[in-house]
Amino acid sequence: MASNEHNNGRIVYSPYAPPSHPEKSQLCPPSEHIHIKHPGSDSTLFTLPRLDSGGIHHETVRTACAILDDNRWDGFLTLDKHGEHPVPKAETILRAKIYYFHTSWPLNDLGYAVTPTFEHWRFPHDILPPSWRDIASFKQTSRPESDNYCRITQFEDGVEDAHWVPSAERQWFNNNMTAYIDSTRADKLKDSDNRVRLRSDVHSVFDAKRFAIVPIDGRLVVYCMNTKLGSQVERLYHGVELHRIRDSGYLGHFLLARFAYTVFERLRAWLESNTSRKLRLRVDNATRVEICSPERCWRFAQYTAYQGKSRSVSPRKRPHPDAGAAVDSDDECQWVEAEFRGRKRRRDDPEVTQRRKR
Repeated sequence: MASNEHNNGRIVYSPYAPPSHPEKSQLCPPSEHIHIKHPGSDSTLFTLPRLDSGGIHHETVRTACAILDDNRWDGFLTLDKHGEHPVPKAETILRAKIYYFHTSWPLNDLGYAVTPTFEHWRFPHDILPPSWRDIASFKQTSRPESDNYCRITQFEDGVEDAHWVPSAERQWFNNNMTAYIDSTRADKLKDSDNRVRLRSDVHSVFDAKRFAIVPIDGRLVVYCMNTKLGSQVERLYHGVELHRIRDSGYLGHFLLARFAYTVFERLRAWLESNTSRKLRLRVDNATRVEICSPERCWRFAQYTAYQGKSRSVSPRKRPHPDAGAAVDSDDECQWVEAEFRGRKRRRDDPEVTQRRKR
């Protein structure tokens, strides 16, 4: 009775308005994307929408580019392909339409190779990019007190464990990240250091590689990279600080791995452009550079595309470039596994056979 008196007898309330962040404008950002180009081929490596005050965050983009070029943290962005107009580090927000990523000074290697997929990326053990090295010292926001709350939304219900390195990338995890897990459990991928609590719908978006978590100004924030302009994900979460995340000393390592996992999604268009590309591949734990055919580049892009799909999708069935149906032959399945997991391909691979005949 007291409750009804407090609400003046009201028992029905209006529907919720569309969700919004209390400090963010609900206006759509500019539709124009910023292009990051390779100086050797003058081709667009990837694009990003202007979600940061009409531009994109300089250090986040520079780190993304460096990941594609074998972790060249000394790389820098310029306004021209010849590197005559470098962008000052003090320029926090990039607002020009086109930028080029260079990896050395003087500019003696415009034609550098690009790492095509997460599986071929070499984790930079103990050599993290500058902005990621200090994550352990960040004074993270302490709320919520319960470890069960979603780290982004503060929701208590419908919360579950998400993984920084997803279970589908178990082989990559075992090859690169187990040294950072201080645990005796058999399955280190499920250790708490590789987990973060997220609401189930946010978890789904996270696993679809729509956003990553990056360091900006001493805080860990959501950074949308593969969302549609004006989407709820972008309007609600882009640039939003996370609540405290468990850190046993290597949180920066796991966040960087997840960031790289998200970055390679942006490279797909470059690989699908029907052009041979100079790629850096990891095969049998060794790195080599190859000029890869358009079809092979396309296959790399398709592998990345399937990473963000439902877990029910078999990693052994990939769309074939010449047919709409999934490839289901044993030979092709073994080729796919070898090609994209960084192992030598079968001797009966048609591309290898064709080269032997030449």
